[in-house]
Amino acid sequence: MQATVQQVGKKFVLTHNGVRIAKSQYMSYIEEAAQKAGLSIAGVAQEEIVEKTEFSIRERFEFLTQYVDLVSDKVMPSLIITGDGGLGKTYTVMNTLSDKGLTDVADSMGDEDEIGEDGEVTVYGDYAVIKGFATARGLYNTLYEHKDRIVIFDDCDSVLKDPVALNLLKGALDSYGDRWISWKSERMLGEGTPSIFKFKGQVIFISNMKLSDINQAVRSRSICVDVSMTKEEKIDRMHQILEEGSFMADYAMETKMAAVGFIDEMKDKASELSIRTLITVTKLASKGGTNWKRLAEYTISA
Repeated sequence: MQATVQQVGKKFVLTHNGVRIAKSQYMSYIEEAAQKAGLSIAGVAQEEIVEKTEFSIRERFEFLTQYVDLVSDKVMPSLIITGDGGLGKTYTVMNTLSDKGLTDVADSMGDEDEIGEDGEVTVYGDYAVIKGFATARGLYNTLYEHKDRIVIFDDCDSVLKDPVALNLLKGALDSYGDRWISWKSERMLGEGTPSIFKFKGQVIFISNMKLSDINQAVRSRSICVDVSMTKEEKIDRMHQILEEGSFMADYAMETKMAAVGFIDEMKDKASELSIRTLITVTKLASKGGTNWKRLAEYTISA
């Protein structure tokens, strides 16, 4: 019979069919306990450790909406959002900005009627979304280009790790007085980009990094929201998203509730718990026929 061993913190936990058999900091003790119980061990699974908090995941996402409001109203210079990917961090930020009537600069770029007689392009919009990798020089250029806007770094963790980029961010996020940012380097900037400018915008970081891994000086200059979740909280988050009504509007609520109920039953077997999981299972529940649960189990546990 197969047993499961999970490493939780510094200890190993031996379970079989959901029942805990032994717990110890010594793997040799776990192996001996498994042998006595007639169980075999395939390997050790690392359990994701999520610090307990007195604030529910629903309340934290409500806080997140309020914090985005504060940043967009220029009350605070920046916001850091950390935690599990695929459970609505970006969705919540974008929806909140949209509800306030704010627009993405990408929506106005390339419009012919925005090109002046001198050939200069006037770009409108209230915020800019930066994804992927960015160098320190790229960060400087981005902050200059959008010096009066909200700049959203979505899964762009390179700017939170590079020492030069971090120094630029310290200036951009400071809460005291004018926020001047300068570039003093032999590496040339783009044409028309000054070596010093005043940043009057705001910054939102959306990251899957642990909050504790983000530079302390950047954290201290920002509002920080951590939405790391236990498996149970991930299921609760899925329920919260369904309750908003707009999620997968073409599918019946009964089907979506059946899907999240099935995911709840299978959460310990699922390789990933995210909105993508809910979308997949909802589609299978709707169109997968009478054996949709078997299809879904195979799909999400692969």
